[in-house]
Amino acid sequence: MNEEVDDVLRALIDELSSEELTFLSEDFYSKFLKAKVKGPLRNLAKYVLLWRLMKVLQVIVEGGEVKWNRLTSLEKEIIRYIESKLGSEIKESRKEKKYVLVKFIKKYPRILASNGKSYGPFSEGDMALLPFVDALTLKRKGVVEGIVYI
Repeated sequence: MNEEVDDVLRALIDELSSEELTFLSEDFYSKFLKAKVKGPLRNLAKYVLLWRLMKVLQVIVEGGEVKWNRLTSLEKEIIRYIESKLGSEIKESRKEKKYVLVKFIKKYPRILASNGKSYGPFSEGDMALLPFVDALTLKRKGVVEGIVYI
């Protein structure tokens, strides 16, 4: 069990500290998602899965190339299913640019944006190209001004 804990923690730390997908074995999740594995270990494995799927979906939406060789068999199955159900909607979202240019009107710390990328920290007067959702949130907080659609 200690080896399994080490494996899932290592995978989680690696994924959270990298913008790219890290390498996992094809059957990585099989040992954690079995019915007999419960509690925190299973939950951590699910978190790794969800974080990695978010990275892959972001690549798809942005029109990038999915690195299929870095996906586990479970991840491939899920992504193929999503693509089959949302194929046309994904293509449409690629056409829409959902980033905006903003000007910071006061200092603000580093943020983890809705696209999973890290931005900042920011000083007064800094300009940044951010996902629309995050820019809107910052504008409501009185941190940025001048949302310009790109």
